[in-house]
Amino acid sequence: RPSVSRRQIVLLSQVIPHASTIGYHGIHAVTVSKVNGIDIGDIYELSTALRSPIDGRHVIEIDYLGPRYRAGAPEESFGSLVVLNAEITAQVTNEILQQLGVTHDRSPDLM
Repeated sequence: RPSVSRRQIVLLSQVIPHASTIGYHGIHAVTVSKVNGIDIGDIYELSTALRSPIDGRHVIEIDYLGPRYRAGAPEESFGSLVVLNAEITAQVTNEILQQLGVTHDRSPDLM
């Protein structure tokens, strides 16, 4: 639900299968709440946050409990962090885009 701090819902719709994302392939349709310590209130904040990795990593906090979640036992869930090596992510992005036939990873207003 939109609020003053969350003007848009930023959704991680799916994780593209690649060697750099092993372990995260089951995540889909989750809300992104923070990236690299920055609260994400809209897609522009996401773009900005991705320019500032933490210790060489992108730390993405999501609202996700995973398929093992059951009421009363949240400790069985997969957790709510996606951590990616920022350097490797930058190196493989173009490779992944080419494989998928996508020309850009974001619209010009987010560059």
